Amino acid sequence: MRAQRWQRLQHELTARDLDGVVLLGSSSVTYATGAALPAEDGDRAALFRAVAVAVTGDAAPHLYTCYDDGVPADLPDDHLHGPLFPDLDDGVDQLAEALGEHFGFGARIGIDHQTHAMRRGVHGFDWVDAADVIATAKVVKTPDEVACIRYAQHLNELAMVDALRILRPGVRQIDLSATFLRRPSSSVHPQAESTRSGR
Repeated sequence: MRAQRWQRLQHELTARDLDGVVLLGSSSVTYATGAALPAEDGDRAALFRAVAVAVTGDAAPHLYTCYDDGVPADLPDDHLHGPLFPDLDDGVDQLAEALGEHFGFGARIGIDHQTHAMRRGVHGFDWVDAADVIATAKVVKTPDEVACIRYAQHLNELAMVDALRILRPGVRQIDLSATFLRRPSSSVHPQAESTRSGR
């Protein structure tokens, strides 16, 4: 499934004449790399965000993260890097250096979210909005993706039934949420298990 996603992303980069794409959004990073990212509050997630760099023509994405345990086992070692901090002015020099290892001066690069620090401190590239690149790649689903979506919806429906069973006046919202979330968190689709990360 990840290989097919990567092929679709590469097709979009080539079709749009981009040298690559830099992804900061967690769903886009997961889509491009297959990395499992932890659930965090918004501020922490922004500060410690994973960054994916897809270079046109490359065989695999580059992943910059502080969460090695969520990295797919088949990601090449030389494509796994320590974290970048694109939201911090103190972090843009390191980001610019990392991008310089993948792209030449003036490279046309898509980006899904350009931070204020990046706008101030990362120069020498032709930045292009990558929202359409990711959206177009995501719109076509493989049979495996369709199967996973159907299974997730099935779990969602079962979780709603579980929550309805305990619903009555006086039940706390946190208890309803815990009951609802227990079902999907304790179930893994066979396809997801076969592609689950494990470094």
